[in-house]
Amino acid sequence: MKHHLLASFYASLVSVIILMLIDMQESSGTSIVGGLLLIPIIFVCCLVLAYPLIYIRSQFKLKKLQSVILFVLTGFILGAGIPIFIFPWLTIDSDSLVFILQYGFTGFLASITAWFYVQRNIAI
Repeated sequence: MKHHLLASFYASLVSVIILMLIDMQESSGTSIVGGLLLIPIIFVCCLVLAYPLIYIRSQFKLKKLQSVILFVLTGFILGAGIPIFIFPWLTIDSDSLVFILQYGFTGFLASITAWFYVQRNIAI
């Protein structure tokens, strides 16, 4: 369980930093406060996702490439899906595509961070 917590912590830390950097272009003060408020929420989301991903990786004895694809696709798809679920009025068009892809990229980087931690510290 320690590894699940640490992988989730590192992934949430990377996510918060990226979201703060993205938001800092428009408002610097609110991005820092918003990032600090988002840490526990993102940590819980990462923790909910870390356990099944690590379990699938170890239970099915996935190879390195397979586990990378599993983590990356999960991170990108769920990262891009978050704005669609949070903002139901958001339509997928050229204006909102950049906004959705920013969240997808954030999920991608968070999942890569978690994968690196899992790859280095959890032996199968």
